[in-house]
Amino acid sequence: MNPMPGMIRYERKDKVTGQLVHVYQHHSGFKIDLIPKAGFKNKYCSFLIPFGAEHLNYLDRYSGDVIKAELGTAHFLEHCIFSSADSSGVVSQLTALGVDTEAYTTATYTLFSFTCVESFAEALKLYFRAIFSPEFSDEKTKREKEIILTELNMYKEDLSTAAERILMQALYSHPAFYEDILGTADSIAAIETEDLRRMHKNFYTPSCMSLILVGSFEEEEALIRGVAEWLEIYVGSGLRYPKLLPLEGDPEEEITPMQRLELPSSTSSFYLAYKKPTLRGHEHRDGSEILRSKMSGKLVTSMLIDQGSGAFEELYDEGLVDESLSIDYTVESTYAYLSISGDSMQPERAAEKLAARLEEYIRLGAFDEQRMDELIRSRLGDFLRSLDDVEQCGEAAVRTRLRHLEFSDYASVFYSLKGREMLKELDFVKPENRAVVVVHGRKEKGAK
Repeated sequence: MNPMPGMIRYERKDKVTGQLVHVYQHHSGFKIDLIPKAGFKNKYCSFLIPFGAEHLNYLDRYSGDVIKAELGTAHFLEHCIFSSADSSGVVSQLTALGVDTEAYTTATYTLFSFTCVESFAEALKLYFRAIFSPEFSDEKTKREKEIILTELNMYKEDLSTAAERILMQALYSHPAFYEDILGTADSIAAIETEDLRRMHKNFYTPSCMSLILVGSFEEEEALIRGVAEWLEIYVGSGLRYPKLLPLEGDPEEEITPMQRLELPSSTSSFYLAYKKPTLRGHEHRDGSEILRSKMSGKLVTSMLIDQGSGAFEELYDEGLVDESLSIDYTVESTYAYLSISGDSMQPERAAEKLAARLEEYIRLGAFDEQRMDELIRSRLGDFLRSLDDVEQCGEAAVRTRLRHLEFSDYASVFYSLKGREMLKELDFVKPENRAVVVVHGRKEKGAK
């Protein structure tokens, strides 16, 4: 007799770290990655929903209607599920249990997580009820709308957020790529209770969700059996994930090359980005390829222009860059872009020279084997150290599961990176794919 009806269980072992992962899959499609940490007091849990701010257009899996949601609907839904304004709501109940909670929405997913030492089972049950069976009402929608609008106004005062918005608008024409994840004042005002209820019914289904658990679980079988029982309550009739529809916009759209801003700030800064033009909305890469691409692009950029490189030392000596230099490489199944930013007394000159160096190195195929080896070992070391912290370990497992990969395969991706071949990931780093926003700081009127 199966001790956990409806569940399939198997184990995976990381070849690099030796870390075991217990994987469970419910008949609904709901997946559980349990990473045992014997002797750890703290426990981590997260619910991963692969649905975020960019997922606006979809085919309703109940009515068959094409739905075009308002900007910010995914974040609004997260707010309604985890409302901190409700004194008798789930957040208050979890706080009373001594549980640290977190919920956030990104462009491509929503995450609800918590850490605790005690009361884990009670907290998990509260999370299940809140996520799968939230309460919707016009009164609650009105209240959360006011809270989100206040939050949006706070973000508008953040200078880096304003600059990054303009940078993304230079790359992409659809507002989903450049507007705040919260939406706009107009889109937030337009969201109705029925919009939230419909979106929840379509996307908050066990078939596409994952549960990440990290810690010491002495009663693991009882815990998983409880999860299986709760899933039977909430599984409902629909097991299919709704079909996402592409966003409107011309993939061949031109990039706005240079924009200059004056903002009230004590510092000046630059924001540089390159859009990968080969992803035309028809290319769908698997998770391991996306993860390798992201690692390769960021590592190669760091090798060429980050601290420790000849380019960085040159620009640092000229007073053009400092330790604030930041590099990120965003890769999804249908789009990718490289972004670089930093503070500078001469932001235009810094962006110009940094771009020239990077583009030249990519064009010439510059590659430092020793430095790349050092960078890979450093990043791998960071990952291995993260395994000793339940929260960091859980976040790494979230990133892996989001790519439909097993957590036990994460470390091995580092060993699949192939030297000079990594340069090909950045073959789009060319002037025609570049956008720059420079911010010149100025004192506000009346400031001394």
